[in-house]
Amino acid sequence: MADGGSPSRMRPQRILRCTACHHGSAACSPGIDFLARLGAAIALAPVGAEFELVGSASLICNGQVCPAVWRATADATWLWGDVAPDVPIAALLDTGEGDCVIAAAEIMTGAVVVQ
Repeated sequence: MADGGSPSRMRPQRILRCTACHHGSAACSPGIDFLARLGAAIALAPVGAEFELVGSASLICNGQVCPAVWRATADATWLWGDVAPDVPIAALLDTGEGDCVIAAAEIMTGAVVVQ
């Protein structure tokens, strides 16, 4: 916001799952920062339960370009690192056996329920 304040509707996000990046053996800081900005942007707009947005980004991780795929809903955000932009999100969400895609890093955040 222009006045430096934060919107009253903004819901804080917390990390629900974060795997260590294969490239740096640590959490993907650029990915976490990306999801924080994405979650803050979504919190600025009124979105319904059916809201879903997917896309790809190029992050700089440990001095190299890392293609990432992301998904956002009204309540959560996901990022998978070192995944080609044309990989279907369904292949990344699949937790069963089969043609599941393995990412270099995986991060999931969820909205904190404020009571």
